[in-house]
Parts: sequence; C-alpha cells; structure tokens
Amino acid sequence: MIKAFQKIISVFIILFIFTFPFPYTILPNIGKYTSLFFEPIIKWVGDTIFKIEKPYTIFISSDSTGLYIHIIILWIMALGIGLLWNYKWKQHFQSKITLNLIYVFCRYYLALQMFIYGFNKVFKWQFYLPEPNTLFTRLGDISPDLLYWSTMGLSRPYTIFAGLMEIIPAILLLFRRTYILGVVLLFLVLVNVWVINLSFDISVKMYSSFLLLITGYLIAPYIKTLTGFFQGKTTTLDSTPFIWKPFTDEKMNQFLKITIITLFTVETFWQYIETGNFNDDKAQRPYLHGVYQIQTFVKNKDTLAINHVDTWKNFFVHRRGYFITQLYNENMQDYKLEVDSITNTLKLTQEVNQQVVKLNYRVVNHKNIEISGVWGRDTLFIHAQKLDIHRMPALQRTLHWRVDE
Repeated sequence: MIKAFQKIISVFIILFIFTFPFPYTILPNIGKYTSLFFEPIIKWVGDTIFKIEKPYTIFISSDSTGLYIHIIILWIMALGIGLLWNYKWKQHFQSKITLNLIYVFCRYYLALQMFIYGFNKVFKWQFYLPEPNTLFTRLGDISPDLLYWSTMGLSRPYTIFAGLMEIIPAILLLFRRTYILGVVLLFLVLVNVWVINLSFDISVKMYSSFLLLITGYLIAPYIKTLTGFFQGKTTTLDSTPFIWKPFTDEKMNQFLKITIITLFTVETFWQYIETGNFNDDKAQRPYLHGVYQIQTFVKNKDTLAINHVDTWKNFFVHRRGYFITQLYNENMQDYKLEVDSITNTLKLTQEVNQQVVKLNYRVVNHKNIEISGVWGRDTLFIHAQKLDIHRMPALQRTLHWRVDE
C-alpha cells in the first residue's frame, strides 16, 4: 500500500508541474499549452458536477477556482494512473528506475523554483518598495497581503536574508552528498512561507502548498533515519539511494548536469541582466512617478477649499501605469494612465466602464505640476506640489542600537 501511495504522489507531482503555467524567461512554459486542454474540462466540471452558478475563473492561475478544480482532477488522474502502475504495469515500467528519475527531477525542479524566488527577493523584484499611494493609505485600510508585502519591501537587508534562505538550500539540492541537508532546510523555510501565505491571505497558497508537498516527498524516504538522528541515535545516512544516470559514461552524465545547472543560471539571471536591474529600490521609475499634494483645485472656474468634499487631497502616479486620486475622506480611485510627454497630455481610462479622460499637464520648477482639462461635464484646473516620499519615516534607513537614540 505504501508503494502504491508513493506512486500516486509521484504521478500527481509530475502532472501538476507539467500543467501549471509558470512564466519562465528562456525555458519553455509547458503549462501554458497543456492548460488549454484542461481548462474546458475544468469549466465542464465546475458547471456540471459542482454546479457553480456565480462567475468563476477557469484559468489555472494562483489560487483561482479553476486551479482548485484542476487539482481535484489531477488527484483523480493520479489515483488511477498510480494504481495501474503499481498493480498492472509493473512488467512495463521498472518502478525503481522511474521513481529515481522522478525524485531527481523533483530535486532539480525545486532548486530552480527556489533560485527564481530567492533571487527575486535578493534583487528586490518580489518585495519592492511600497508605491506612493500605499504609503499614503491609512494602515487600517490596507489589506493584510499588501501590508505584509509593503513591510517586507521596506527592508532590503531582510529581503536579501530571506532570499538566501531559499538560495542556499537550492544549491545543496543539486548535489547528491548535500541534498538531504538542503531539502530539510528548505522544508523548514517553506513551512514558514506557507504559514505566512495563509496568515496574510497571500494568493500563492496552493502553489506554496505544492512546493511544500515536494519537499515532504523528497524527505519521506529518510524519515526513519532523520528521526533517529534527531533523537541522538547513531545513524548512517545513505546519500545516494535515488540515482538516475542516463549515460553509462560518467563524463556524459557530468556534462548533462553542468548543462542543466547552466540553463538554471541563465533562466534565473536573464531578466536582471536584460533590464540591468539588480536592485529594484534604485531602478528608474516612470516619468511623473510619485505623490502630488493638491495646492489649488479649481472646478468650473470656482476655486474650492482645500478640504472641500469634491477636492482631491493627493494624486499619485503609479509605476505600473496608473493615475490614482485620493479625496479628503481617504477614498481612492485608480485609472489606467498613458503619458504623452511630447504633447504634454494625460490619458486616463476607467477600467470598469472604459470611460476616457484627456487632460493637459505642465511641469513647474521640475517637480510641481499643473493639470487642466474637461473631466466629465466639469472643467478642472489643478496645481499640485510633488512630495519627497524618501523623507517619510517608513523609508528611512536608520538603525537604532539604543532605545534612547
């Protein structure tokens, strides 16, 4: 029964890896193509079996309804294939060789994912500095996931540390003599990541659960030995029970391994080399990026009081191409932004109804800005002062060794 369960888990892991889309840079995104086959099945299952009436996402993406249905489908497939493999296909498949191949594949897959996620942290691509609109949002109005993301983004030293905690085990996974240590360390790291994702409602809960499943799968054959070790018993650890060597020539096996590690290295670093961005905190921000505090707000030729209900308090230019207004009641509204620096115009598109507003702008004294134009049925003239967000306490890089400093 244990062998059957091992094969069911093995099949599920392989099915998930090859059907879950992951945006690689140079490696093929196989899941992007296999998902085209599964998504109609997901829709049929959701509509016919689960009878989901509300609109739902059939796409296989992070924590979507489609992903949950897809996981159920994969478990059913894995159960059938695993049982057939264990009881009917023994003569066609050499179980030990196939399982060895799957174990080695899982080691390398896990290492690649940790390289990608780890260096994303080291270079601040994952936990980037909070955007100006986030810095000017009341703490109680920020969702837990964005609050955690923003807090992490405030400290580069900690994100480097967090990244290294994923990179170091990933390196250990690539070598037979160290991969047990690597997978044990990574299990502890991923438990922490998994708890964080659940606790702060971060939308990679299922994928982090899957990575944790792989680490458990790799540790499982050593549970008895590791338990004895942590109990202080004398144990002998066989470092090479799962070996897959496709070539009889050892030099060819070494060449294959070097090639794979080289591909992983290129995949991991290509986006940073291509953009020249090895520290997102210092990366170039878009034109007009920042927060602007309203100094004058004229509506239909009537100058409104600064705290008037219709007056903007601030507006923000987001790095992802958004124009965000903030009223004095703290409510915010975002618009898709296109800036034409030649004609000095702003094109704002409300994504819900696709309503478009075009405004003229003029930069004053290299930082302040004047905006004018027609907004709906109203004419607007706005003068705003750009604020230096780097002077905010949250962005200060001070370290206090003493409480009375």
